[in-house]
Amino acid sequence: MENKQTFDRTTGVRLAKEAGAVKTAAIIEDEKSCFQEIFETAITEIGQDRFVSTLNKGPKIWSKIAANVLPNFAGKSNIALASLDTTVAKAGDSISKFRLLQGAPVSGIVKINNLPPDKRFLNKNDTYEFNPVEWNIAEGGSVTLWFGIEDDALIGLAAAPESFKFDSTSSKVAYYHSWGPAGTQQFALLDHAV
Repeated sequence: MENKQTFDRTTGVRLAKEAGAVKTAAIIEDEKSCFQEIFETAITEIGQDRFVSTLNKGPKIWSKIAANVLPNFAGKSNIALASLDTTVAKAGDSISKFRLLQGAPVSGIVKINNLPPDKRFLNKNDTYEFNPVEWNIAEGGSVTLWFGIEDDALIGLAAAPESFKFDSTSSKVAYYHSWGPAGTQQFALLDHAV
């Protein structure tokens, strides 16, 4: 959660304390904590309505992450998750690069089209950018992000369900987020910049 674009721990602690969520504030201060743990603790501690109200005071990406990691949360909240950012790619769009927010608590592997080179040892709560040129993807070629957990041989690499066309002149970026503990780590295309 140290990524400045994603989670300012000081702001998170302040908002939690203002909402009376002392236990949640303590978890936020722990640099090893993940979004799912923080959000679940907050809901248990102050209830979903107060959680939503407090979450709305932070960056919009927190709301999107909550919708990703909390079962049935998106349908019960009134949080506006849509982005007006014209750089956000949808599946099938032409893109110039991928960007991944590594929200999961383990290191990972990222490849494009499952080809070398790969990027290893991604740090939790950092944002990484991947340019298809580094993988020798030709203009107009198909690009798919592959993601896995570096230190778990049983999981290996899996392709994201969305593919894009590479266009180095495109202003669009495929934004992804990873989350969840080892063994259940997930990733998804975002509808906003990270």
